[in-house]
Amino acid sequence: MTITGAIHVHSSFSYDAKLPVREIRAIAEARGLSFLCFTEHTDELTPENAEAFVAACREASDERFVCIPGFEVNYGGAHVLMLGCRTFLGQFAKPEDLPLWKAGAALAVHAHPHRDGYREDETLASVADGIEIWNAQYDGIRAPRNGARRMLARTGGAKKAFAGWDFHRASHDGGPLLAVHVDAITEESILASLKTGNYTISSAAASLGSDGKLLRGSALGAALMSAASTSFIAFAKAINAALAALGLRVPKSAAAFVRSRI
Repeated sequence: MTITGAIHVHSSFSYDAKLPVREIRAIAEARGLSFLCFTEHTDELTPENAEAFVAACREASDERFVCIPGFEVNYGGAHVLMLGCRTFLGQFAKPEDLPLWKAGAALAVHAHPHRDGYREDETLASVADGIEIWNAQYDGIRAPRNGARRMLARTGGAKKAFAGWDFHRASHDGGPLLAVHVDAITEESILASLKTGNYTISSAAASLGSDGKLLRGSALGAALMSAASTSFIAFAKAINAALAALGLRVPKSAAAFVRSRI
C-alpha cells in the first residue's frame, strides 16, 4: 500500500518550535497523512528532554499513524537529519561523532545544503544517505531548489532525494509530501522504504522520484518556479529582519497567507 507523510518536523522539544508532538500529529492526520519523521534540533537539547521526546513519539503513535523520532544534528554548521534515531549523543557533532550518530539512525539526510554552500566533507559525504533537495521553509512549497538538485545529480545516483517541511509552527503546514510504498503502517516499514528509495515526492505543482528526477511538470517550469520562490523567500526574510530591528513585525495572518502560496 501507499501512504503519505512528511519529514523534517520540529516539535516543542526543539528550542525554536512551538507545538507538542500530539498536536502536530492532529494537524497532519487532518490532511490524510499517516506518518511524520520528527527531527529535533540537538542545539540546547538535554539528555532528559531527548528521552522525553522519544517517549512522546511512542505515545503519539498507533496502528493508524506513526510519529518517528530523530534528531537534526549540528555538524560544523551543516545540519544532518538522523531519521529513526533514539540515542542522543550531544548538542554538537565533531567528525568522529557523526558515524556514531549514523549508527543509531535508520538513515541520514543532509538538510538544506544551500545554507552551507552545498559542501560535504569526507565524513558527511560518507554518512549521508540522501540530500534534502526541497525544504519548504527555504525553497517554497511548489518546487525543489535548483542548486540542491544539481548537487544530488553530481552524486551519480549514490544518494536519494528528500523533501522536508522544516515545520516549526502551525503556519508551516503544507509542504511537499512523501508517498511511501509500505507493507504496513509501522516505523520499520516506512524507514526501510525511505532507505531504499521506494517513494515519490510531490506537491500541487511537481512530482519527483527518489532519484530527484521529475515525474510530473516540466523541467523548465520547475527551474523557473524554484528561482522565483527562493528569490522571494530570501527577499521576505530580509524584510522581516529589517522590521524586527525596528521592533516591528509582519502580521501572522499576512505571513501565513504568503507562505501558503509560495
